[in-house]
This record gives sequence, structure tokens and C-alpha cells, in this order.
Amino acid sequence: MTKGFTILLFCLVGTLSAQTNFEIHLDHRVYDDQIRKSQAVLPVFHYEGNKIESYSKFGIAAKNLPTLQIRKLPKNFRTASTGYTFLYFSGADNNTNQGYLLMLIEHFNSSYKNRVLHIDRNNNLDLTDDGPPIVFLKKDKEIFIELENIYNSSAKHVVKLSKIEYSKNPRYYNLLQEHYEKHSGNKKFSKIYFGYQATRLNTLAGNYRLGNDSFTLALKDRNTDGLFNQNEYDAIYIGPYGKEVNTQDFQTLAKVPKNANLAWNEKIYQVKKIDSNGRRVVLQYLPDMVGANVLPLGKKIPKFKYTNFALEIQKSKKFWRKNCYFFFWDKESLTTEDTTYLNKINNEFSEIELITFNHGDDHKTVRLMQYFDKISWPIAYSNMEIAELLKFKEVPYGIYVGKRRKLKKNKLNPKSFYYFWKLRNKTI
Repeated sequence: MTKGFTILLFCLVGTLSAQTNFEIHLDHRVYDDQIRKSQAVLPVFHYEGNKIESYSKFGIAAKNLPTLQIRKLPKNFRTASTGYTFLYFSGADNNTNQGYLLMLIEHFNSSYKNRVLHIDRNNNLDLTDDGPPIVFLKKDKEIFIELENIYNSSAKHVVKLSKIEYSKNPRYYNLLQEHYEKHSGNKKFSKIYFGYQATRLNTLAGNYRLGNDSFTLALKDRNTDGLFNQNEYDAIYIGPYGKEVNTQDFQTLAKVPKNANLAWNEKIYQVKKIDSNGRRVVLQYLPDMVGANVLPLGKKIPKFKYTNFALEIQKSKKFWRKNCYFFFWDKESLTTEDTTYLNKINNEFSEIELITFNHGDDHKTVRLMQYFDKISWPIAYSNMEIAELLKFKEVPYGIYVGKRRKLKKNKLNPKSFYYFWKLRNKTI
């Protein structure tokens, strides 16, 4: 594949009717939060002959370890200035080698020549039957490689290799340099800046929108073999439309992935089929289960623990003798109107226990917001466990909880709650 590989979301507009199957096509790979934060590095070793230690022996310093025997080298292959590494991929496993593919790199230590990548795609240690090599141009900073599952030609895995920019994080790369020098078994490690940052693009996603119904659906190939419907390995996600996929919200496919249920926006969707290559998911809307994934009004909400602004663990039970307004937000979703009415609630309603929960931003970001925006209303931190207990999937989200922790109203933004409480007390 070329440098121009595009990371996009596919948008499906369809027809949603009771008990009717509908398809969502997941045609593009996306950076979920886990992929975006990844700093995985592929170390490159000096090629010194056709016998090499397999990657599974990494970190073992003993002598006379079992080796992989390269059966055939590529035609016109030059061993001078050649290195090798391993690409993580389990779609070509065999009895000899599992989980990784060998990649030979010509001119691996040159910044003046194009690097030539020979990948043992079918994992047979014969590098003459894998198609043409990939040329990593000296002017390019990254390249996308597509790997095909040898047992299912429609199943693909994509990895992005980026040249290491040592100057951006020298301390981190120096630590890696020291680590690989000490823990590479009998392999001769080169230099960390000759390696690559490897990004596994193993998440497929698509968008669905019809009227007021909208969400993003995603699949994750957790064992990186190009297949997306494997029981107890792969995972499915449903979340806010067009937003970054949050890996904490993935559900592992059960022993029987068919007929699993997904909950979103007070609706339940049943998974009817997942294509093995992850390109198509068939869902069915279940109207008889509307409201099954929301907290019932008039019932007690679950107890939970949370972290306050000082990063201390608190229990929610201290609020249960009070009328409370809980508002969940993040930096992206918080509006000027929300801020205005949160100030009003905090200043005018002494009988209301107001607490706002930031959901998703780091502590430093929230502290800076609180300081520069002169926020006076209480701030705490939410997490995925609280979201699951209170059954909300996205922010902003507000609830009014009466005494004895009974849920009185949900989906109240600050303005709505302000005027609701004014009317309730006839002060408007």
C-alpha cells in the first residue's frame, strides 16, 4: 500500500423499521484511543546470516537457542547494510512460527537511500514467493503495509510503519536503546533510530444516522489476524456518532456472536451477522426492548465511588439525603450556556447539591479549565464504571436525583434543570 492510505469513517444512511434487518458497512480503518496513544517500536537487528532467532526468543540471553532457517533469500538480494525485524501478524501462523512475520530491510541504516522491505507474507521462510518488495522512499516518513490472512484472502490487517524521530523524545528512545542492547538474546541490535514506530490499524468503523438515531459501530481485531468475528477474541463497539472510538466500551464477542445485543440511546439492537473480514454487520432493532438500557424513573440509582477535584476517592452515599443535580461533561461538549446555568444553579439553589463530573479529560486539562475559566461550581471525575452504572453512553448528560437516591428526571441539561426547579418552587 502507498503512503496515501486514507483513514476515514464510512457513513450509512438507511431505513430503520421494527424487526427489520439493516446493514452497516465498515469500510475504513480508524484510530481508536488505544491506537492513537500507542508507542510500540519495532527494533531492527543486523542481518548476519540465514539463521536467526525467532522473535519469541526476544529477551533471552542464553546461548545456542533454536533458530529460524531462512530457506530462500529474495532475488538480487544484497546482504550488506541489511537488517531484519518482525511484524506482528497472526494470520499466517504455522507449526514453525506463530504471531510474527520476518521482514528483511535493505539499506536499513541509510538516510540517503530508499529502504527496501522484503516481507515473508506467507510465513514459510521463503522470501521468493511473497510478491514484490515494498520500497520505503527516503523522503517519506511513514508507509502503510497490508497483510493478508493466508487462510482467508478477504481478511486483511494493516500496519503503519513510521520512521523514528529521535529528537522528539530522546529520553524515551535512549531507554529503549539500552533495553534492546541488554535484552536481545543472540541478535545484534542496531540503533533505536533505525527502527520503526509500528501502529496496528486493527479497528474498522462505520457511522449510522437516520432521523434522531445516530451512532458509530466498530469492530476490533484483537488477535491481529485480519478476521473480525472470532469468538472470545474480537470485539464490537457502539458509541457516539463520529467521535473517537473508546476501547473501554468494546464488548468481547461471546461464544456465539450472533444474537448479541447492543444498547444505544434507549434502544436495543441485536447483532444478526458479522462478516469474517469485518466489512459488514447486520443489526436488527428490537422495539419491544426500548428503555431496557436506561435507569427507570422513580427507582433508586446505584451507589458509586468517584474521584473529587483533589483526586480523593469519595462515596456517592453522602448525597442521598439531599436533592441532587449531577451533570456529566467534557471539554469538547461543555457550552457557554451550560457554564452560565451551572453558575446560576450553584449560586441560587442552596437546597440543591450540585456536582459536575468531567468524563474523559485528563486532570491537568480540567485544572487549567477551572483556573482560566474561573469555574466556581464543584468538579469531580467520572469514569467508565460510573457510566455503566448510570447507563449513559455520551456526554453531556444530566440527572436530577431526589432524596433516598431516587431518580426523578434524566437527560436534563443545566438550563432545563434551572427552569424546572424554578417552576417546581414557583419562583419564576
